[in-house]
Amino acid sequence: MTSTVMDRSSRSVPQVRGRLAELARLELGFENTRLLRWIRRQANRLRTSLGMMSFALAIALICGVLVHERCLAVAGGLGLVIGTGWYFPGVIVRNARVRLDFETERVTEGEEFALNVRVEPREAVPLLGLAIETGMHFENAINRDGRHGWSFRLPAFWPWRQGVLRRQVRQRADRRGIYRLDRSAVACSFPFRLRESRAKAVADGFLIVRPRIWSIRQWPEVTMGSDDFGQMTSPSKGTSGDTTGLREYRRGDDPRRIHWPQTARLGHLVMREQQRSTNPRMTIHLEAPSHYEGWEADWAVRLAASFLAGSERMGWQCDLDLGDDESPERRRFHGRETGFYLDLLAGFGDGESLALLDSDSASDEIPRERFRLSIVPGRFAQPDDLPAQAFIVLGEMLAGSPLPGRTWLHFVTEADLREWLGDQGNES
Repeated sequence: MTSTVMDRSSRSVPQVRGRLAELARLELGFENTRLLRWIRRQANRLRTSLGMMSFALAIALICGVLVHERCLAVAGGLGLVIGTGWYFPGVIVRNARVRLDFETERVTEGEEFALNVRVEPREAVPLLGLAIETGMHFENAINRDGRHGWSFRLPAFWPWRQGVLRRQVRQRADRRGIYRLDRSAVACSFPFRLRESRAKAVADGFLIVRPRIWSIRQWPEVTMGSDDFGQMTSPSKGTSGDTTGLREYRRGDDPRRIHWPQTARLGHLVMREQQRSTNPRMTIHLEAPSHYEGWEADWAVRLAASFLAGSERMGWQCDLDLGDDESPERRRFHGRETGFYLDLLAGFGDGESLALLDSDSASDEIPRERFRLSIVPGRFAQPDDLPAQAFIVLGEMLAGSPLPGRTWLHFVTEADLREWLGDQGNES
């Protein structure tokens, strides 16, 4: 019975509060929403530590004047605490010169990286309660207040004991991306956390967190043929592949390609036409970042990185095709190193990353002889004239999609993909 009454009371309090606010707007003329917002801001300020101590100071002063003079001593103590908490954080931050830089420029998802911190005082002022806010967001980072991403505190620094404080902080990078320290700051709320003063820290460099790479053992069947040396045979004419036909001699032809049996039978020179052997070339295609939802984008990038790294180990040439023809972020890259592709995939979905990595060197040229693998979301409606030879589909597939006939792998959930990668082998 008591709990029922309390439940009814808890439900009635907001109703009564809303009713009183409505009456205040109607009866007292509080139609000005600006005034209501001002009242709400002042109420929120009273809930802070500084607001409550200021309110207690006001009460102590009133009691000291109207009740007893001993309350003035309490008011003096509260005023000293408020003054110290308001003044000292700014003094400490202004006298701290902080420089941040990364020990390494590149790591892979799941690896640790080191952040070098150098603190030097401008004057002989002890630096107490300093905290560094990096502006970097990781899932495993412990935030001080839930607003500034990864942050950590520095030990007390006494300038008369040591000249410069150097410290190295390690953190596990559990999310791919290109991280910069341009939003990093040094903060202090010592000693009573009544006021937090902040100043910008000097930062150098950036950190590229590349996607995880798995060892892929199951590869799609390549439709192009191969010669005895394991190289792809091109459908265009060459000089080193299998014989595809015969023709008469032309000036400048290589004598080594003369077909002697037909030459002896016909009485004139007959030349062999051969296929052209080329190094295997794989192009990985990803759709525009906005087409992926939820887990699909990160795992599409990880799959692309795994196939690119695997193709490099097998001696294949690697190409990367990002976006579609209608996307403003469409980029094609060919003939580049795998490390450059991994850097691009680290910032996939971040438009600023292309400029940061100087990726305007993308080319509109499309190599002719290549095997194309597209990693696409199942909910994205694909056109009928897709050039890819094999598809990896992530997520639910739309009804009537043209992909089922050319789908090599289809993972409906993230668990299905993780299970398939687990069967392939460990991370490489």
